[in-house]
Amino acid sequence: MVVMTTPDGRRFNQPDFGSLLPLMLFEQYTYSLEGELRQATEAALKAWVPQIFVEKVSIDMPQSNFVLIIIQYVIKGTARRETLELPYRSNDDVKFDSDIFTINRRPYFGDIDNG
Repeated sequence: MVVMTTPDGRRFNQPDFGSLLPLMLFEQYTYSLEGELRQATEAALKAWVPQIFVEKVSIDMPQSNFVLIIIQYVIKGTARRETLELPYRSNDDVKFDSDIFTINRRPYFGDIDNG
């Protein structure tokens, strides 16, 4: 999650950490934008999360200020397939509730209210 939401160049002493996604997401829509978003996602995960093999990246743009990136992957060394849904909004001031981050439709951060 951190790799995908950190723009390249933002981390002190590790300027190549992160992805191009936050910089690309709300550019003017062109025919090639969805493919470029998929490539940026796959490149960041390959570079920074070697424990997984990305099978598929889907981009859904249901609203003009909202992008949903769906990543299907396999944890290396297992047959376990997972799905991560990563929502982005164009407003940097938006705070995401922890329950919108899911893996296989289960909360990524667990049940926060019950510890």
